[in-house]
Amino acid sequence: MHRTFICLALSLACFMSTGCALPAYIAHAFEKDKMIGVDAQYRGIGGKKVAVLAIAGKNIVRGFPNIQREMCIAITRRMAESHPDCSFVDPEQIEKYQDENPYWNTLPYKRLTDSLKVDRVIYVDLSEYRTHEVGNEHMKRGYCSGGIGVVEAENPDKFDFYIDVHVRYPHKGEIGLVNVPDRSIELATISEFSTKVSHLFVDHQERKYPD
Repeated sequence: MHRTFICLALSLACFMSTGCALPAYIAHAFEKDKMIGVDAQYRGIGGKKVAVLAIAGKNIVRGFPNIQREMCIAITRRMAESHPDCSFVDPEQIEKYQDENPYWNTLPYKRLTDSLKVDRVIYVDLSEYRTHEVGNEHMKRGYCSGGIGVVEAENPDKFDFYIDVHVRYPHKGEIGLVNVPDRSIELATISEFSTKVSHLFVDHQERKYPD
């Protein structure tokens, strides 16, 4: 709603200075923030036991050593909120499993589902994660992208569902931030990404014209 008021203020300024069509600009401002219903893209986790496993490349982990753990926690919490009928493996148990099996990501998917005793594995493969604008370390803008796959225990030879997801914080079109701690950008970006991932599995509302 804050963005809508900004658009309205700019529209009024335009109208007063140039005589442009104010009604059209007001309509555009409200249309820009209009919310619409979006269907879940995968519905196969209802009532299942689920494990969320996140992996990031060495270049990401070097800069953000806790990213796998924090992403696992954030996505598991979001998923638990939207799927109270499911049970989720505790992220601490996931971290312990990954520490004890450092090459877990090379194991056959059946080994994962059997070892974790789950019906579904949500596999989060982070490909890019940063807290600054590219080439400008003073301008803060979080960015996270990765592939989201689902392994079904009854058909563990392949991903039953897979999609690429990315988010920005602040959103596209909004000015990056300065004088903000990197940690604040990290947490906000993780929150945005985990929310977007959880929305893949549940009907939800989102802006008609997303960033």
